Amino acid sequence: MGLMKCPDCKSEVSDRLDACPKCGCPFTEEIKKEALQAEEQKVNDEGIDEITQEQNTKIINQQNEVEETNNNPSVNINWKKVKIAVIIVVIAAIVIGGIVFALNFKKMQINKANKLIEQTQYSEAVKVLEKYKDDDDVKKLYDDAAYMASDEGQFLTAFAKGLMQRWELNLSTPDTNDSATYIANMQKLINAELNEISKYRDVTFSNDTFNQKAHDYINDLDKQMDSLNYYTTDYNKYANEWSDAYGDRSLIISYFLNNYPVKIDDKYADIKNEVASVAKLAEESKVLEKDINSMINTESFELAEDSYGYKTYKKNITNTTKYTFEYFGLNVQCLDDSKNIIDQEYTGQIKSFAPGQTATLEFTTDKSPSSFNVEAEYSIKGE
Repeated sequence: MGLMKCPDCKSEVSDRLDACPKCGCPFTEEIKKEALQAEEQKVNDEGIDEITQEQNTKIINQQNEVEETNNNPSVNINWKKVKIAVIIVVIAAIVIGGIVFALNFKKMQINKANKLIEQTQYSEAVKVLEKYKDDDDVKKLYDDAAYMASDEGQFLTAFAKGLMQRWELNLSTPDTNDSATYIANMQKLINAELNEISKYRDVTFSNDTFNQKAHDYINDLDKQMDSLNYYTTDYNKYANEWSDAYGDRSLIISYFLNNYPVKIDDKYADIKNEVASVAKLAEESKVLEKDINSMINTESFELAEDSYGYKTYKKNITNTTKYTFEYFGLNVQCLDDSKNIIDQEYTGQIKSFAPGQTATLEFTTDKSPSSFNVEAEYSIKGE
């Protein structure tokens, strides 16, 4: 049994009645059917409205929650993830900061080491650079500082100091024609170096070449000092010995400057260039001297004629140098069996003696020598 509305008075009545008990409206089967359909539609509409209302309410509530979340960030935040993210950021900042600090600290240490090196405090520089000695950008600086802290390096430091002191004195010393004053000035120049490096006279350095050149340099200073003894008595001897020692010194100076980290102030650049030029000439002179000694000692003098108590000796000479000689001759010492000099002769000169040419030199003596010492006398064409 169900309920229906009366089509006239709209009262709810049973669908089993034949007429409305309130208004008496008859209920035909058609009227009942229509009334029941209308009632079902109403129920359906009300149900849909109710569902729609619930959905709308839910949507509104969700929107309110979203808005509330947006207005209040603390709502629905995963604090564990937030903490992890913060920790990651902090660690990254610490790592980056550490890297930046390490790089800056390394740069500061390198700068500090460079200043110590400029002050020739090599041992202290080595301590500063020890931590970075295997780094590509530090290795050479460290190795140079470590070398300069060694015995050889200490000699080079003293060598450079004495050399610069000598050059400074030389720049400030006025020219003079007074012999005594000149000699005193030259002695000051030499002592400026000897005062720094003479303490190494008896030191044996581990590198044989270095050891030889270091002691040769001290000996060359001694030679220059000794040459001053002849300045007023035999000027030519003084000039030759001073010049020879100067050439040898220049070669050694250039060797040390070119092969070792020797610190020379820029203000002496012109003097360094002059020394380099002298060293080049000295090297060429040594090569020429070696070639000439080879030329004159390749063959021995042979007896060519012996008559009336006089003996004539001859030998062939080939110019194996790159120079043309304006003249070339030999001074000959005739020696006895004990190597004593029993006579001295001169062969005469070959004129315009060009490279590759061969010439015969001869001399005559009334002695009977067992052997000879020979020394070339020459002038190079164009010099």
